[in-house]
Amino acid sequence: MGFVFVPVSFKAGKHPPPEGKSESRKSYRRIRVGEVSPLLTDLYQLMMLQGYFDRGMNETAVFEFFVRKLPPGRNFLVAAGLEQALDYLEQLRFTPAEIEILSGTGRFRRPFLDSLAQFRFEGDVSAMPEGTLFFPNEPILRVSAPGKLLVDFGFRRGHRAEAGLFAARAA
Repeated sequence: MGFVFVPVSFKAGKHPPPEGKSESRKSYRRIRVGEVSPLLTDLYQLMMLQGYFDRGMNETAVFEFFVRKLPPGRNFLVAAGLEQALDYLEQLRFTPAEIEILSGTGRFRRPFLDSLAQFRFEGDVSAMPEGTLFFPNEPILRVSAPGKLLVDFGFRRGHRAEAGLFAARAA
């Protein structure tokens, strides 16, 4: 199994470092390829989740994954990767080390971090069966869950570090 090195600090200028932290120091966490890590997402997603948490937004939310535009020369695509998506949701947890990383950024409040430490996916998933042909703007996967627990943890870019391998397998 290989490793992916994920930066856990943010570029100076784009995101100022938390108070008392040096801009020049970058720390990295080694994540084993195949490991499910909610830190493999945009900082924006986690910041939005903090906002939802702060406002008590916990109504049912629905996320749909679909393709807006087909690649040139394609008339349809084939659904693949359902097993990996379900595995991802079942295994998704914030480890104590990941909570510490988020805490170290100075961007998240303790009650929110405590809620992330208890996070377990609880929701419904509907998806096209593997091998089904689909077209643009047609939902391939639909996730319904309490809003405060549902956020796009990278589905739009690939739901795990080795998503490229899954895409190649599906091709």
